[in-house]
Amino acid sequence: MSLDNESMTIYGDSISGNCLKVKFVADRLGLPYDWVEVSVLKGETRTPDFLAMNPAGQVPVVLFADDGPLAQSNAIMLHLAQNTDLIPDDAFDRALMFQWLFWEQKFVEVLSRNINGLMEASIAVGTPGARAIFQ
Repeated sequence: MSLDNESMTIYGDSISGNCLKVKFVADRLGLPYDWVEVSVLKGETRTPDFLAMNPAGQVPVVLFADDGPLAQSNAIMLHLAQNTDLIPDDAFDRALMFQWLFWEQKFVEVLSRNINGLMEASIAVGTPGARAIFQ
């Protein structure tokens, strides 16, 4: 698939680092896309239409006109960046890139999820000022 002149639709939640990673790669590469905001907190990833596109009920998902949907931020980024300067030609340098991607997904995502949980819990229990801080 050539992405040079193809449009795609990115389904993502703008509070999600994983969704923003995909957006930033598309922007960096100058790829045309439509952004569809999908709120995880409002349960919009659990609708029948969304689950038909991604049964895991997670964002981001990119819908390619000619290939269908692709989920998981790192898989999407690697697909978008193929044959560009974002993916090293040298095998060891490419392995170092994968090393960083795997580390980031494992540890940064877990930290982010914990922070989001703290935010939601603080608002739910009525912690003074939490709503103003987190929203």
